[in-house]
Amino acid sequence: MPRKPRKANFEPYESMSANSNYLRITHSMLKSKAWQALDPYDMTAYVYFKSKYTRKKNGDFNNKDISLTYKEMESVMSWQRFSKSIDKLLATGFIDIVRHSPQTRDATIYGLSSRWHKYGEPDFKEVKRAKLKRSKDGK
Repeated sequence: MPRKPRKANFEPYESMSANSNYLRITHSMLKSKAWQALDPYDMTAYVYFKSKYTRKKNGDFNNKDISLTYKEMESVMSWQRFSKSIDKLLATGFIDIVRHSPQTRDATIYGLSSRWHKYGEPDFKEVKRAKLKRSKDGK
């Protein structure tokens, strides 16, 4: 006989409904060197990336198939600030680039990463995003 799924009992200050989705940020993440290197905008961007993560009942998940566009974030922060936050999240190891085509208008696909565990250590692998180079005349 299969187990009944537990319902999370949220406190009134945590959610507007009893069966709301949630995202997890652990104490070890909050205390990490990588998290301490983030500013509030970077943390906000990470929360929005995490909010796109889904796990289905059959066990499938999309941790390597997350897109968060500038259009989605325009009510939260400017596109310049969001771009800086993406670069910082990449540099600290919280996200990775799965697919990036700066020459096209396709959304960049990101993945949630565990590289942040080694942030600040000699064997930490820093990742940078390829930038689209434009000439000074805008062409």
